[in-house]
Amino acid sequence: MTLVRGALSRLREPGAARLAVVFVVVPVVAFGLPAAFNRTWLVGDNLIQNYPLRALVGTDLSHGHLPLWDPYLWSGSPLLAGFNAGAAYPLSWLFAVMPHTLAWVTNQIAVEVVAASGMAALLRALGRSWGAAGLGAAAFSYGGFVAMQGEHIDVVQAAGWLVWALVAVERLARRSEGGRSGPWVALLGVSLGLMILSGSAEPVLDGGVVLVVYTLWHVARARGRRWALAGQTVAGVVIGLCIGAAQLFPGSALQGQSQRAVHDIWYFGSGSINKSFTLLGLDPFLLGTGHSWPLSFVGTYNLPEITSYIGILPVMGVVGLLARRHRRDPEAHQWWIWYGIGALGLVLAWGTFTPLVHLEFLVPLYNRQRLLARNLLEVDLAMAVLFAAWVDHMLLAPRDAPRRSSAGRRRRWPSDVVLPLLPPVVLFGLQVVILAGGPWFPHFLHVPGPVSYSRLWPLGVFLTIPTALGATAAWMVLRGPRRDRLKVPLAAALLGVDLLVFNLSAQVFPQAHTAADQSASADALAQAVAAAGTGPGGLPHRVALFDPDRLHPNETEALGQPDLTILRNLSSVQGYGAIVDAGYDTATGTHLQGNVTPAALDDGRLAAVDLGVLVTVPEYFLHLEVAAPGVPSSIVEGATALPPVPPDRAGLLSPTTAPPTAPGDYTTAPAPAALVALVPGRARTWYFGTTLAVGAARLPVTVSGASAAMVRVGLLSADGANVHWETPHPVSATTGSTLLQAMRGAPDAAGLAVEELAPIGSTAPAVSVGAAVLATAGQGTYRLDGTLRDYVTPLRWHLAGRIGVFSVFSAPASGRAFVTPRSAGTAVVRRATSWGTEQIEVHATSAGTLVRDEAFATGWQASVTRPDGAGPARAAVVRRYGLVQAVAVPAGDHLVTFRYRPHRIDEGLLASVAGVVVAAGLVIGGRRGSGRRRRAAAARVGAAR
Repeated sequence: MTLVRGALSRLREPGAARLAVVFVVVPVVAFGLPAAFNRTWLVGDNLIQNYPLRALVGTDLSHGHLPLWDPYLWSGSPLLAGFNAGAAYPLSWLFAVMPHTLAWVTNQIAVEVVAASGMAALLRALGRSWGAAGLGAAAFSYGGFVAMQGEHIDVVQAAGWLVWALVAVERLARRSEGGRSGPWVALLGVSLGLMILSGSAEPVLDGGVVLVVYTLWHVARARGRRWALAGQTVAGVVIGLCIGAAQLFPGSALQGQSQRAVHDIWYFGSGSINKSFTLLGLDPFLLGTGHSWPLSFVGTYNLPEITSYIGILPVMGVVGLLARRHRRDPEAHQWWIWYGIGALGLVLAWGTFTPLVHLEFLVPLYNRQRLLARNLLEVDLAMAVLFAAWVDHMLLAPRDAPRRSSAGRRRRWPSDVVLPLLPPVVLFGLQVVILAGGPWFPHFLHVPGPVSYSRLWPLGVFLTIPTALGATAAWMVLRGPRRDRLKVPLAAALLGVDLLVFNLSAQVFPQAHTAADQSASADALAQAVAAAGTGPGGLPHRVALFDPDRLHPNETEALGQPDLTILRNLSSVQGYGAIVDAGYDTATGTHLQGNVTPAALDDGRLAAVDLGVLVTVPEYFLHLEVAAPGVPSSIVEGATALPPVPPDRAGLLSPTTAPPTAPGDYTTAPAPAALVALVPGRARTWYFGTTLAVGAARLPVTVSGASAAMVRVGLLSADGANVHWETPHPVSATTGSTLLQAMRGAPDAAGLAVEELAPIGSTAPAVSVGAAVLATAGQGTYRLDGTLRDYVTPLRWHLAGRIGVFSVFSAPASGRAFVTPRSAGTAVVRRATSWGTEQIEVHATSAGTLVRDEAFATGWQASVTRPDGAGPARAAVVRRYGLVQAVAVPAGDHLVTFRYRPHRIDEGLLASVAGVVVAAGLVIGGRRGSGRRRRAAAARVGAAR
């Protein structure tokens, strides 16, 4: 209450109310207006991960259950312990009481309000004017790290609370003798706790570096109060760790079993930014924008992860504050810590591009992260603080006039004018270099591929916009408005335009019709899963998407990749998140987005987790060799009723029309076998992944042995159920290495079949065939050597249909529960919930094992009861097939109930409650203490009278 009352009193100060209105209205318009027109700002990880996970959290809470387990991803995975859902973050609970879209927009608005108000509070604590505090808060909240990392809502939630933690440290350091410390200790603890509960590790670890450095600096300067300040800060940290324990305790246990348990320096340094990309902090568009015009970003990684641009004025302020006049200011000694924090953040962000990364890797806890570029948070934070100081000491304070000679002529400008002009001058020079240097400049910035001059020219023209903004900023420093009351509005207008251009050019705009809202593709996928039926266990089968190269990202988001499958209650063997069980990932290869280990599709590993529906694209079966005239260089989708190629044109399939497939087509999985051995009397069949009008086929053939064999080639029907065979051809070691076959099959064939017939002679030669090359009628020429060619075959998978660019395959699966041995009984799922609790009815003719196709994790408990109510009896849940859960069951009819309670969750919840109670007690105690001090002061005044 003390903090709230103090905040309300400050809102009555001149300028405070206006800032409060701006910091609320801007995010409401930015996020609320698109949502009102059904374009909720969902992009990147927010769309494919954060939104669906929070929707699941809300569903669990609305049913009165803790959000502990996610039954929809990775064949079941911890939800709270997985961090990314932010399941214990208070604002995530809004999804339980609000429509999900409204809850999401409220969270986005809250991020900006928390960050902007926190930065304004920090700057006011540092002695800044309201005008300077507003400009610094706007630069931090709507530019650089916070703006671009907005597609990771958990990251920016933690970043916003980091600023409030710094406010608490600053207030504790500036506290007068006898002043209240309890409320600020509580603020420090609550801020740290909310950073942890947001579910993002990087801002917590990187922000922890800032807090440690800043606190140590204050402790070193707090003569006579060092131990008190250190103790108060430690108390706040302990409270924060307690509040965050609900996330930390189960999360640390899962992390120890995840793919991150084995951590090396390569993983730690991934996501570092090249030192040359630091120039993007001066001009964020040197290597392109977030859109196709004028040039898509051509640098390594992606633009949101490596830019820290908060405006040209803040850059000028950071440089200008180094001027001699400013260095002589009594306040100047307070700025050097922020220069140090900014420099430290920059070095940490460079990561593997400096030898210091080996020392960083030795720091405990800090070395458990990756994506070191996110240390740009510290850079932006320091720049915003220094910018606000420069505004007060440069724009809003009298300046030295230019020195004049004895004749009255102007001799030179002072350093506080010259230094701020350097960034605009460099900005203009960079534009000249881009226009004059052409491809040389991107190469200098370590762009991995060549960039032509024709592509750079439109970018150079576009860069006139930031150059014009820099020129305007330079004019403000040189002359500027003569009236002081116009300086802040003009600076605010310039900063606002600058950040608006930055966001419009760098942000990825939300697309319509994703699986997060109305999507015909996502609805069709749900229907395909339903059409695949249920196994004996009684639940729909799980689904997988194979598109690790993200050949069709927009279509994938419309279809609903995991985690978007949550929104339609589709269970997947895959998922997208920071951590996954290491054993599960090793067996299935599902940690990489849209990926599975191809061999696991055929050898039973994924069948063990009830994978019954596979969605993929033709590019993983075929590679386009020669595009048809007027047809884009991609797989032609869908059946096309075209006449077959005449037999006399089959000779057009010469080896020169089919160059070898480029190695780049196998970036996530190895190429299939170069030769496949045929077994006499057993056909080998391969899908195309689409339907093609095949007119001719060329097959490399190798034969060992003196006798000849008959080989025939055919086409699969569109549903893959039948084969239309062509006339057999004799092959032998002397007939050559190529089999040319004219095809007269249906124009919408789904695949190719090859069979060695009975041998001609006494012994069967060994016949092997290579990747077939297919000529089509108007659809181009293809080589049948995709990654999935030998794994998704008609022997196991049935081509169930098409959804846009995707092919849908189905396969028999267990249906989520069964008894082993199979002769020992049956199992049917009677109740399954979105929070993981499941009841399975078992009829066992003899003692056996109930297998539940849910990924194994420590914390699962099972109880076995009889339908007549006898029991329950606890049963141990063990790992089966290295992946799923199993429970021993005796003969008879039983009802087996599975419940999940993660390791150390009770201790974590208890510690969180204790942390909140202690923080509340400190605030209430501070209020009572202030009341006692007021009464004592009043008594002293009365006695004096």
